[in-house]
Amino acid sequence: TTKGSEVVLYLSDDKDKPIGSKGASGRVVIQAAGKQASVALVPADPNILTAKLEGPLAAGAKLVVSAKLSDGHDLQARFVVK
Repeated sequence: TTKGSEVVLYLSDDKDKPIGSKGASGRVVIQAAGKQASVALVPADPNILTAKLEGPLAAGAKLVVSAKLSDGHDLQARFVVK
């Protein structure tokens, strides 16, 4: 999700059980208004990865997330801001 000028990813398994974010890392690539930016994702307790942005994202912005969890699993996701 996006909250103001922050991207927030809540980590959970297929049964909606939280997955700890400690040791996880990643990046979010943002495409908006003809520009592209890459921002690091950092873990926050207990099951969150966050990225600080320069400002709020406009509707239609595209986000591509790549992350590696502490257990070695890779995570990829794509979002469009509504």
